[in-house]
Amino acid sequence: MKKILLMLVALIATSFSAMAEDIYIVAGSEELCGTAWDCTDLNNKMTDNGDGTYSKTFTNVAAMNGYQFKVTKNGTEWYGDEAGNNITFNVTTACDVTITFNATTFKSTVTGTGVQAYVFNVEKVIAVGNGAGAWLNGVNWDPNADANKMTQVADKVYEISFDNVPVGEDYMVKFATNGTWTDNFGGFFEASGKESDAMYNSGNITFNLEKAGTVKLRLDLSKFDYATRTGAKFVITLPGSEPAELSYFMKHPWGGADWTWKPMEENTDEHKAVITIDSEGNITDIDYGYYVRAEYGGVEAAYLNTAASDEGASEKAMNSAFNPKKSEACYFSYYPSYDMLIVLPASVADMDIKLDPEPGQYTGPVNVKVNFINRTEPLDYIKYSLNDGKKMGGEKMVYDENTGITLSESKRLTVYVKLQRCSEEMELGGDYVIEESTGISDATVSRVPAVKKIENGQVIIEHNGKKFTATGAQIK
Repeated sequence: MKKILLMLVALIATSFSAMAEDIYIVAGSEELCGTAWDCTDLNNKMTDNGDGTYSKTFTNVAAMNGYQFKVTKNGTEWYGDEAGNNITFNVTTACDVTITFNATTFKSTVTGTGVQAYVFNVEKVIAVGNGAGAWLNGVNWDPNADANKMTQVADKVYEISFDNVPVGEDYMVKFATNGTWTDNFGGFFEASGKESDAMYNSGNITFNLEKAGTVKLRLDLSKFDYATRTGAKFVITLPGSEPAELSYFMKHPWGGADWTWKPMEENTDEHKAVITIDSEGNITDIDYGYYVRAEYGGVEAAYLNTAASDEGASEKAMNSAFNPKKSEACYFSYYPSYDMLIVLPASVADMDIKLDPEPGQYTGPVNVKVNFINRTEPLDYIKYSLNDGKKMGGEKMVYDENTGITLSESKRLTVYVKLQRCSEEMELGGDYVIEESTGISDATVSRVPAVKKIENGQVIIEHNGKKFTATGAQIK
């Protein structure tokens, strides 16, 4: 197993400290550096260029995806990307690879005729750990063991089960992608069946087994953001602790006259979550709640309960900013912490708006289009304009739905979308930065998507760390 070494023997550390100059060494993949993550290997010492930068050239580097490195200073300080992660790149054809480090900005660039920016793409996921017997099929820390390949059960969601795992302590597991350690996920086990953060290139997940039986592993990458290395989730379900049954039901006419109970599913989609924000714009609470998808019954009240029975049922007024029509497909969502029921037309809840490509850094002209994802509304229900940061109704740039608009200079573009049957206005946008590439860092696109959410029964837009109402007013 690849480990990032963070220690240095005292003798070497003393030698470094006694030197007048700082020593910068590239530590990383063995295929690149000759040694694996060795911050003491003087063969990988960087040359002082005399202008505050240091460089190291590796000759005839073989074609491979997922080379990784960090720059180390005096064997004690480690510098990766802006978030502190390992810097990753591909080599498409064998070439000399030069790594340049700026000691003032702490930024590294990678250049070479065959160097390309790394793109995170999952082809397979392997459960990896201290396998023994029935646990992990007896395979010990092999990121490319097909016996432990997880099954994709939904888009970017993977599962695997191991039967007859005996009682024991300190079971360990991680999730490796594409047969290597380049992109792997660890974390902290909190409780059986509990969804926890899967941490990128982090420590092993450790748990104890008090009852022999089936251990089920689940990795959810559907909301993983490679730019921030966050959003991945994992669940480990142990024997005797299977998830509880659905505990919420709803009674409603469902587009007809017959009031019947239907079970509600646990929600995992932030588009349908209720979010509480403090006076400074910070998120203080998120309630994902429970939902059922059905036809709207044309009434303003429904009943919620923890059992499919009229006994103890409570009446809740339904909230909606979009005025659903009778017999229209809707999401009915209940949020226990707020004791609140919201109904949203499926055409609104399922629709997503994306700029193609997403805002970021580009090295030349870029053609921008507006994509409406999962649009079920008739086209004449939607009004939109593409402009240079102006409000709807202001100065608009010429935009054609089929051809989009081509940018040759840095622009901030904003799309405003308005549904005709409500007064709410949804917005998304971001900066397109056109500049000349100078290395691997410039080839990495910084994504700034806008996120549409439900907050206290209202639609809000989250963009660039700020919150806006659907009408475009910033939430302070």
